[in-house]
Amino acid sequence: MFLSHMLTAIEKNYWPTELEVTGLVWAVKKIQYIIKAAIRTIVYIDHISTISITKQTSLNIVSIKKLNLRLVRASKYL
Repeated sequence: MFLSHMLTAIEKNYWPTELEVTGLVWAVKKIQYIIKAAIRTIVYIDHISTISITKQTSLNIVSIKKLNLRLVRASKYL
C-alpha cells in the first residue's frame, strides 16, 4: 500500500516530532479499517520522540502551559 499526503501551509511550520506524529495519526486514520480487522498491528518508526509519545499513558507534567496540545491529542488518539 502506498499513501501520500502534501503538507498544508500550517503543517510546514511543525517541528520534526510534530510532523512524525501527525503523519502517523493521518496514516492510522486512513487505514483504520485494516487495523481494526487485524489481530495485531506493528508500526515501525525511527524517531525516538515519536515512540515515547505513542507509548505514553499519562501526562506527568506540572504545568499545562508546557504541553504541546497537538501531541497530547495525537497521543490520546493512538
